Amino acid sequence: MSESEIDVDKLPERKGVYTGDTGEKQEHPTRLGDIIAMLESTEETDLPHINMLIALEIAYSLDNPKAEYNPRLIQEKVKALRELAKTLQEGEALSKKDFLNFDGPKFKYVLQELIILFKSSLKSAGFNEDDQNHVLRVFRDQLMAREPELRSETAKVTAESLFAFTAPTPEG
Repeated sequence: MSESEIDVDKLPERKGVYTGDTGEKQEHPTRLGDIIAMLESTEETDLPHINMLIALEIAYSLDNPKAEYNPRLIQEKVKALRELAKTLQEGEALSKKDFLNFDGPKFKYVLQELIILFKSSLKSAGFNEDDQNHVLRVFRDQLMAREPELRSETAKVTAESLFAFTAPTPEG
């Protein structure tokens, strides 16, 4: 074969191809198995590490010698990996979001415990049983009247808005 002829069965030499310990050129190792194992693990929470593995997989895909022969396949793989990373980010953001479910059992339990603590405090302060019950009825009525406003305002609360919080005065 002359120098002007090209061997189509031979892949071109590539820079940056993984050589491993032997020094022989070979394709990069895939990290998909590691990524899947970490996603399946209920104990794995190292999102930056998973994202780094996804980024490596994308880089390896782009450096794949076969990319020249099937660029569409590589584009689809990169697109899928980017979508996976985006899904992980959205999931993390959702898991860190602060929800308050006024109708949920946890909120109702905490409110019930606070009322019991409040009644105990009234008793410790020397209020008789009738006065304790009267204060609790007034508290219940005021809480019911403010419930829609509390729900609305709670939806607007963010970590930043708490720094600007000022306690309401008894007058208004």
